[in-house]
Amino acid sequence: QTMAVDVAFPILENITIGQHVEDIGYLFPRDPGLMNDVPIKLLTTYGQYATSQLVSVFNDDWGPEGGGLYYIWQDTSLHRKSFELSKVDPDGPAPIELLDRYGFPFWEGLQVERGVGVASHLPNITLPEGETVTLPPLALGIHGGNWRQATRDYQAWARTWYEPRHPEKLARYFTFSSYHAYGDCPFWAPDTAEAAIAGIPAQVDQLHFIAQKEDRYGVYDRYRADWGLEGLRRFVDAAHAEGKLCSHYVQGTVAHETSAVYREHGEEWGQKNADGTNMEAWANQCMCLASTGWADWLAETCARLVRDLDLDIAYLDCVGWTTLDKFNCHSTRHSHQPKWHELSDVRRLLHTVKTAISREKPDVALTTEGPVSDLFFNDVDGNEGYGINFMYTPGYGAPIHFMRFLYPRFKYLDLLTDTPERVKLALFNATATAADPARMPEAGLAHRAFHENVAAFTGED
Repeated sequence: QTMAVDVAFPILENITIGQHVEDIGYLFPRDPGLMNDVPIKLLTTYGQYATSQLVSVFNDDWGPEGGGLYYIWQDTSLHRKSFELSKVDPDGPAPIELLDRYGFPFWEGLQVERGVGVASHLPNITLPEGETVTLPPLALGIHGGNWRQATRDYQAWARTWYEPRHPEKLARYFTFSSYHAYGDCPFWAPDTAEAAIAGIPAQVDQLHFIAQKEDRYGVYDRYRADWGLEGLRRFVDAAHAEGKLCSHYVQGTVAHETSAVYREHGEEWGQKNADGTNMEAWANQCMCLASTGWADWLAETCARLVRDLDLDIAYLDCVGWTTLDKFNCHSTRHSHQPKWHELSDVRRLLHTVKTAISREKPDVALTTEGPVSDLFFNDVDGNEGYGINFMYTPGYGAPIHFMRFLYPRFKYLDLLTDTPERVKLALFNATATAADPARMPEAGLAHRAFHENVAAFTGED
């Protein structure tokens, strides 16, 4: 009889490095990478909050050069897994708790009395009767030196599958501004596209068209009736002449109930609850990321926008943040992967979209919202996320965007850089910022510092 089994592995408890527990640090893969040394309890899941597959425990003050251990899931199969870490110091403060539950089945069996414990949990592994199953490869390393050795070994593994073909122009933008493609928006006020561009601050590097209802995508007289597609192309051409990039929003996971795609395909492509009712989010129908029809519709829509507007970036909203845990689909119309294996469906969708837009423009980029799996990076070129914002969560220590440095060619944009301090962190980490330089002088200063030293900020050393 075939069984579905859950596996907790590895389980490492009461790790001590050196004589003093307070000197033990850890690097945990919660976006954008959490490094600290305080007592803590952490639970997170790969494919939603965890983007990489690396956990490191270290003591930089141990011996002449420090030392530590790490484990890396060298898993290219996209099996969902948890990462669990606890640090206990009997003589220190009570642990901070940062627990990303959201429906994922954690193991939560760590027993730590002193030091650090780490574990992973892989649910729903199919075990046919009388057969054996091989788990994804896992590397366990013990090293001298500081925590950087663990990140170097992770990058060495990533190079076995990662092919960074991200457009170089992504690395060279720093400031981002959204402009609604309908309604009252400042840059629509001038009569000509050239005048509209002239009114945008010179420090803005990327212009993002927002059209959040599916029936608006590509209906250009609803963007600006007196411009139409010809006027919009002049606007994009003028933006390109100023060295600015242009991107367009497309909702990746829901369809509004008034849209044609919902009326025509909502029942076929939409997600279903266990009781057969439609799954909804923000009063919209959730569309299933395993549906090939929905993937093809997204690909055709993004490709048309890239072709019509000569876009530099196509952006899929929500793919990343709302992937999986809150949106498990029970429709019998889709060929889903087994539960907790759904990341393969998401990768297929992203590959479909990237292939379609690249046919229209070889150097176009595909970006998404929030953290996504490291295994998606061959099809996704960047994301709009909240890494800097995460650094203000209790439990985060070093203000370093580790994913930005693990994948230096992948472009990170931090949306919630709404204070001077957060803009400074964006500059420090060479991530893009959505701060408005017209309203925040610090954003303009950071923009100048970035572009005056662009080679240093975009290098890989």
